[in-house]
Amino acid sequence: MRILIDTNVVLDFLQNREPFAENAARLFQRIDTGEIEGFIAATTTTNIYYIVRKAAGKAVAQDAIAQILSDLTICTVDLQVLEQALALSFTDSEDAVQYACATIHKVDAIVTCDAPDLQMQRFLLCCRRHSIRLAVLNEKLKQEMDGRTKPG
Repeated sequence: MRILIDTNVVLDFLQNREPFAENAARLFQRIDTGEIEGFIAATTTTNIYYIVRKAAGKAVAQDAIAQILSDLTICTVDLQVLEQALALSFTDSEDAVQYACATIHKVDAIVTCDAPDLQMQRFLLCCRRHSIRLAVLNEKLKQEMDGRTKPG
């Protein structure tokens, strides 16, 4: 499974932010075991560095980025991504960039905290604020993947 992870979900994991840290940790555990291939937009790394540095200092921020670079696939944010994001007319530019990255990299789902733009809902979402468990996400993805592989 290929999953693009929203900045806030990564921060939940890195900063152990309650009440979402447990679900984020489960997601990263599945990435570590190879069950899920995790992706983030390149812009996510700079946002995370800034937020973690402000909260915990430069050394912790550098460690956080090193962990991200070793665990996740970084989606390039280039002219194609930015033009696609701009064409989406999302209300949130970060969401638009992440959606464009997800589309170009053909991910199966976006794990996010919200999806205010209807186009975002083309992907199966795990909404951390509404307590949808990763097990539910994984089961739905498994069913979707099984459905794709059955002869039609």
